[in-house]
Parts: sequence; C-alpha cells; structure tokens
Amino acid sequence: MFLTKANTTKIEPMGIMKAYICQHCKSIFGIPKQGLSRLKTVKRSDQKLVFLNRISTPDWFKCPHCEKIIDYHQLILEEQKTNSDEAPFNDLNQIFCFNPLTPKECLYFINSGQLTVEKQISILKFAWHLINNEWEKVSEYQLSQTEIDIMQLLLNFLQKFEDNNNLQIADLLRALARFEEASKELFKVFIFEEGAKAEQLMRAIDLKDRSPFIFTSGYEEDDFAYAWKVRTYRPEVIDESDGEALSPPAFYISNREWWIKILGMLSHNWALIERHKNETVTVFFFQDKDIDSRGKVIDHLDFISEAEAFQKLQKNGFDLLLKCPGPWIGMEPRGPFYDSRSQGKGIYSTEGYWI
Repeated sequence: MFLTKANTTKIEPMGIMKAYICQHCKSIFGIPKQGLSRLKTVKRSDQKLVFLNRISTPDWFKCPHCEKIIDYHQLILEEQKTNSDEAPFNDLNQIFCFNPLTPKECLYFINSGQLTVEKQISILKFAWHLINNEWEKVSEYQLSQTEIDIMQLLLNFLQKFEDNNNLQIADLLRALARFEEASKELFKVFIFEEGAKAEQLMRAIDLKDRSPFIFTSGYEEDDFAYAWKVRTYRPEVIDESDGEALSPPAFYISNREWWIKILGMLSHNWALIERHKNETVTVFFFQDKDIDSRGKVIDHLDFISEAEAFQKLQKNGFDLLLKCPGPWIGMEPRGPFYDSRSQGKGIYSTEGYWI
C-alpha cells in the first residue's frame, strides 16, 4: 500500500514504485517510478518542462518522517554512487510518500542559510514553478507578498549569477508587471533557437499579460523565430567616409528599407528605393552577396513616384523584407555598395524580366 501522511497529496501508484532512504533520518519513503516510453513534454514560459502523459517527481520535497527538505537530483546522485538495489513497493507492506513543499516553505529554507548559491537558485526556481502551477488554474491570480518576495529574490539571483538567462529573467519581470524591463531583457536574445520563445514572451508583454503559458512547438516554432528576427532586425548603418578611396568607389544609397524577391532555394534578388528631391524615385537592384563581399548594384529603374515604385515592385514579385520573415533575414547585401551596372545587360531594365 502506498500511503501519505497528513497534509500531503496522495499520489496514485503508476507501475513499479521505488523506495528511497532519507539522508537525514534514514527512514524509508516512496517515489513513483515513472516509465520514459513515449514521453511527451512541452515547455512553459518559466522554462519548466511540463510532462503531458505522466506525473513528474518534484525537484524538491520533504521526508514524510522527519520533514527535512530533500533535493531529488542529489538523492539520485547519491543512490547511484552507492549502487543501492531497488525495492519495489509490492515487496513492502506499507510506505509513506514524500511530502510536497509549498512556496513559503521554500523561502524559509532559503533563509535558513544552509544552501549554496546554486542550490538557492534551484529551489527558488522550483518555488516559482509551484506558484505558476496555481496561477495556471485561474484566469485572475493575485500574487501574495510571499510569492512576490520569492520571485524578486530569484530575479536578483539570476541577474547577479545567471545574467545570460534572458528568457527566465524576462518572464519574471513580466510576471511582476515590469513590462518595459522585460522587453529590454528580451532584446538581448540573439540565438535563433531562443527567438521563438522570445517572440512569444514579447507578444504577451505587448498584451500586458502576466500569466504563465505553454510555448508553441513544432512547425509554428520556426514562424515565431523568424518573427523575432524581424522584430530585432536593425538596418545597416550607412557610412559615407572614405568612399572614394575604395576600389571600386562606393556607390551611395541613402535608404536601407530592403525589398526581396525569392527566386528559389537560397536565391534572391534585392531592391532599394532612392528618393529624389522632385519626388521621383530610382529603384536599385542587387543579387545575393558573396560572403564578406560588398553589395553590387546590377540594375535600376526610374519611377515618377514612390507609390508607383511600390506597386511595380509588388507586381513583379518583390516584398518588403520586414513583412516577409524567413531565413533570408540578415542575408541582404551590405555596404559600402559599388556600381556594377556596366558589367551586365540589366536583368529588369533590358532583358524583359519586368512587367
């Protein structure tokens, strides 16, 4: 029989159960032994890994006998060192399950001064996850002062010891309604794989939404990642110094609002619109740049207005880069440009690829 003591939540047996020995009082307590086949997981906005098809063992809990707090991962490590044999629950008459922790108990344990910084961060993250577990259950959740203290303390630790943990720092700031600070923290995220999560957090920030949520995964994840690249895109700073000293000389275009035409796999044409004082415009065309090479102008077309240029570009398969997110963001030609129109026939102005 698998039992729990007072003020604990009963955990139903799932397959084989395993007995552990408390490091403090040497009494036996139980933890369900979970199978890992066909395990389905998703990640929550606080970076907690959520198991969809089984109950997971908490990172921290209390011994049901002495009430001492136990680090589950440390327990496993110590067990592996001793190579202790497993004791299935069906070989035992009765056993008590571990006692769950509350966020307040986590904070008391932190304040006891018994933990290293690494362990303090671990149990504070665990306490934050407990808070969010409850937050997920209701549409409107009011944080208690203890919960705010836990989140603020964790935030202080992360900013001091894990300052590159931008996603968790931003989510803590968002939960504390410090939206502007959360937004600034997210703009430190430059890794493509983290961009999908950063974009989803930013959309929650834009909505002033403080509640935890499950990150989108699968094919939609790439869409969010490219949307993040668009959001964080910064055009090239135009440098007009020493242009004449270059060979060939620099060809200046004052605009960096790129248009792109996707020709095929990793093949594109690019365009920039140069505005003139009489309100006419010239569209300059580029091909994909070679690695670390200067962008070269290959053709141009003149138009009586910017509106006409917009219309013609769209008719001929061009889209504004920032409205067309994809892996090509960041692949646009880089300056200082040079004029290569005399080396070709003019793919759009002469060769008939313009309608």
